[in-house]
Amino acid sequence: MTMWWLLKVLILTLALSSPTRCHKGRRKGQRDDNQVINNEAKTLICPVEIMFIADSSEKAKSLLFEQQKEFILDFSNKLMQLHSTGWRLRLRLAALQYSSIVSVEHNFRDWQDLDVFQSRVASMTFIGHGTYSAYAITNATQLFKSETSPSSLRVALLMTDGTGSPTQPQCCDGCC
Repeated sequence: MTMWWLLKVLILTLALSSPTRCHKGRRKGQRDDNQVINNEAKTLICPVEIMFIADSSEKAKSLLFEQQKEFILDFSNKLMQLHSTGWRLRLRLAALQYSSIVSVEHNFRDWQDLDVFQSRVASMTFIGHGTYSAYAITNATQLFKSETSPSSLRVALLMTDGTGSPTQPQCCDGCC
């Protein structure tokens, strides 16, 4: 088994594990933006929002940053190819990078298609300062709250070299 296969299985499992949460109070054929709906063909649509958070700190180095960008580009291609019988995933992707600042490279509202997303990811430039992952998590949380539906499946994929700045706030502070 490869890492890609395991990630696909994880995403599909998360997306399909709680269908009742996604379509509460909805009538057949009704549609609210990013809500799970049931159409005449009995295909359930489940909105999935995925945020890629890339480490652009000086400790991550430019080479690791480029590898993260390649991962985002490859993984986003594979995500768009996911299919499950009886389900249609409505994917929206976003990306941000962090160092001593957080730069939102592509938010959920800007989602048009994979090509636009990938062009923004490919054009990300290495920042190379401190490592403030708590700020990145805070920004990602705010984007999820303001730009996604509460009924959608939300996934944040944090990439880090494992070291942080000693002066940054605690990581859990960003989640609340």
